[in-house]
Amino acid sequence: MDHYSIRNFIPEDVSSIYNIQVAYNKAYPEASVIPGEAYLSPEFNNGNMFCVLNDKGEIVGYSSIYPILTEDSSDRAENVLWVEIKNDPLTADQAILREMLFQQLMIRASEIQKGAVNNRTKICFTYFPSERENAAYVK
Repeated sequence: MDHYSIRNFIPEDVSSIYNIQVAYNKAYPEASVIPGEAYLSPEFNNGNMFCVLNDKGEIVGYSSIYPILTEDSSDRAENVLWVEIKNDPLTADQAILREMLFQQLMIRASEIQKGAVNNRTKICFTYFPSERENAAYVK
């Protein structure tokens, strides 16, 4: 088993993120391949995207939060955090990577929620039917 570490995304990670998406798409053809440059959007700044690196320094997984925060403080309004977790499907330690990224997402989601006008927050994942194991994990 490799040793893994997590760090915040940096612009130089764009090509590695894209490569993970291409590999993920081969395993899960329904999953979209998003141009890596999309993650340079300001919404992913301030610690809203994380990369898992193996002991060789290669990115083998990532997660992101795209926050949509409401300015309405009423009980019927809520924030929505669109999140994703993706790993290189050829990495043997899928469960470990998924858990590391999920825990980091939950820490960041809590920070975002505390700083929001309204504390009601919904976390949304989008998975296709072929992504059963990943979808089951976040249930």
